[in-house]
Parts: sequence; structure tokens; C-alpha cells
Amino acid sequence: MRAVTRALPPGPPIDARRIAGDAGVFFANDELVLAGTGRAAVLPLADGLAATAGCRAVVAWLATLDRDDPLGLPGTGPVGLGALPFEIDTPSALVVPATCYGRAADGTEWVTVVGDEPLPTLSREWLCDEVSRPVRLEHPAAPRIVAAEPADYRDAVARAIEAITDRRLRKVALARRIVV
Repeated sequence: MRAVTRALPPGPPIDARRIAGDAGVFFANDELVLAGTGRAAVLPLADGLAATAGCRAVVAWLATLDRDDPLGLPGTGPVGLGALPFEIDTPSALVVPATCYGRAADGTEWVTVVGDEPLPTLSREWLCDEVSRPVRLEHPAAPRIVAAEPADYRDAVARAIEAITDRRLRKVALARRIVV
């Protein structure tokens, strides 16, 4: 597997959220925007971030890739992205996007592709073409909720609404785990 990164010449604005779409990954802060689509790899973190062995395995996997990254900037080259659970030892995974668009705070833009040879010739036009194709999400069966925690979630919502109405609270953030 190989990772190739190319700078994109100035051109029309690229909508990073559109690149990620419903099935991709997206990260943004003041310094960096990354939007990925497709999956070159899914790297498991069986013990979340609590066990350094899983983190080291992710770093090692990324380091084994043959790479061509003339930019060498933060976020260029292959990256692993994911939403990590609040509890540090909860299992999770990082996705290495097959195609990843990046933009630095100074306006520098690039695209990275991770895959087997032959890889496409990367350009702004190629990227815009690639993300304009419709993505069809396949679901083998209609999702159904098999478990929800906590079981008293509806009661918790009712209690929260009552506390807000009684002005004992101004704001409540509730979460629940749903397994489909």
C-alpha cells in the first residue's frame, strides 16, 4: 500500500464538508482542515487510548506505508481519524481515508490518496471529480435498536425537563448508548 500527497494549485474553493459527506471523516480547528472519504484501513484501538500498545500499533502501521509526501506538513501524508469515546479505555478505531483533502491556516491545500498501485494523478480537478460522484451507502438490513443504556433514558429526559421548568437547572446534556 502506498500514500501519495500532492499540493493543490490555487483555484475555486473546495467544500471540505462535502468531501467527507455522510460516510466520510472530518476534522477542523483553527490550524487545519481534513476531510476524508473511503477507507484504506480501519485501525482498531481495542483498549481505547488507555493501552499504549494499541496506539503504538497505529503509529507503526502508518509508518510502514510507502509514502510520497513532498509537503511534509502537519496533516499531509496518511492520517488516522476517528471519534474517540469520552472514557479513555473504551474500544474505538481510527479510519485511514482512501482520499483525504487538507487545508492549512495559510491556505495551502493538498490531497492524499492511500491505496494500491496504480494511484491516480492527483489534481484539484481529479479531487472535485472524485467527490462529485454519488456515494451509495449499503445497509444489509434495516437497523433496529437491540439495546439502549441507560434503560431509564426517557425518565431521565422527563426529570431534566421538569428541573428546567422548575428553574433548578438551565441546561442539561444527556447521552445514551444505542446498539443497532
